[in-house]
Amino acid sequence: MGQKLVSFDTDRIKEYVFATDKLKEIRGASAILDELNRWDMVEKSRKFNAEKIYANGGSGMFRVHATSAKALMQALEREYRLKTRTGSITSAIAELPDGFTNQDAVQPYLQRLAYRLRLKKDENILNQPLLTHSYLRTCDSCGEQYASHSVTNPEPELLCGSCKNKRDKNDEVKADIQAIISGKATEAMKHKLWHRLLHDLKGEGYKIKEKNRPEDFGDLGEMSNPQNYMGLIYADGDSMGKALEELNNLDEVKQFSRVVDDAIYQAVREAICAYLPPGDKYLPFDILMLGGDDLAMVTTAHKAIEVSMKIAEKFSELTQKGLSKSLTLSIGAAITHTTFPFSSLLTLAEGALKFAKKEAAKRKRHGRETSKEGLINFIVVSNSNSLDFDTYHSETLSDEDQNLYRTIRPYSLADMRYIVETIRYLKRKNFPRGKLKGLQDVVFQSINQSLLEGLTFLKSTKDEEQPRLFIKFLERFATNQPPYPFPWFQDGGDYYTPFLDLIELYDFIEAK
Repeated sequence: MGQKLVSFDTDRIKEYVFATDKLKEIRGASAILDELNRWDMVEKSRKFNAEKIYANGGSGMFRVHATSAKALMQALEREYRLKTRTGSITSAIAELPDGFTNQDAVQPYLQRLAYRLRLKKDENILNQPLLTHSYLRTCDSCGEQYASHSVTNPEPELLCGSCKNKRDKNDEVKADIQAIISGKATEAMKHKLWHRLLHDLKGEGYKIKEKNRPEDFGDLGEMSNPQNYMGLIYADGDSMGKALEELNNLDEVKQFSRVVDDAIYQAVREAICAYLPPGDKYLPFDILMLGGDDLAMVTTAHKAIEVSMKIAEKFSELTQKGLSKSLTLSIGAAITHTTFPFSSLLTLAEGALKFAKKEAAKRKRHGRETSKEGLINFIVVSNSNSLDFDTYHSETLSDEDQNLYRTIRPYSLADMRYIVETIRYLKRKNFPRGKLKGLQDVVFQSINQSLLEGLTFLKSTKDEEQPRLFIKFLERFATNQPPYPFPWFQDGGDYYTPFLDLIELYDFIEAK
């Protein structure tokens, strides 16, 4: 008999990692999955003499002898259930012809494997709700599973096995980090993400001695400017499925997976070195999910946009170097108060990310030039914001009855840089924050009133340079020729303005 390909993919990975709003459980879940995908699954596959094609980011693929394929698949599924308690993977198998090598054309078999994996995922039955009983109590943390463990840290809690498992893993990683920082790392730690990250950061001159990961989101807020805010960066690769379809053989699949996984890791590492210097006690970031082409990380609020730009730039650059083809990331960045429910913040960041992806596809369909580094979308959460980005865009950023669009998000990297530099310039010139607030009010008026108030705004500035700055800013994004109906530009019968985007970010960009 010949060889077979075994592929697995984590089921509802975000539901597992972000099952609660508690940072300790989120990063504990993330550590469990990272070790499962990068280490445990690979170690398990060696018992079946399987060849790893890739294993990261919640998915993997192995080439194994046909007689061992089913046993390997079952072993991987069992290992996943054992280590996560409530998580699962879906696996599928595709046959390879006799004599198949890693240089042979592989697309027909990859397509068959993807089809079978999709079918199996669609057949999976969602978890049924728990039966209730007056003598049974659900977990104090996730509220989904039955409580089975009593903990006191610092308050007494009853936790389910999954949440307890995540907290234990978080404590383990915390101890590992202290050992790594103090130079007492063991061999068993070397395959873990934080060992690699801290080792590489230290090699870049990053001062990690006597620093800790944030205990909770409040620690990030204390290091932010303004205080008590934080940023969530959510990134995902663009058109990765299409890129995979262009690969010819398994060796190319191996290289592609390795380059993409390394590129996003290195991009994050370089962004940390460039924009996230350690605080007095804590690191000003935490990695919640990193692998494959996926990233979720939290940062201090005033660095979220710059970190997003650096990650997008380096990912494109590194994939061009490793694959002779530039790949891109779409990024959704959400900035909010540290007390804002994390699950809602995640929904907003994910919505911003999906909106960026849809807009990129729309621009491509309409023949407009798309960014070589991907698109960056953002939202600053206030009490008036919706808990869904699409709703926020349609109800707050748009007024279709008047054909008014108070945003041109998402932005290319070059345009995002321009906004950041404009904000810095205004801050260096001590431009009154109250005047910008007045301009924000202008774009929420009717078109005729906003045109009148816009002209009043330009004439009220103290010197001749400032009106030119604001007109130049508008020109940068206008799709038509001047003159412009300040603070708008027209595209067909619609009016657009970038000023609300600038004002929304104003407090979260440093003057330098």
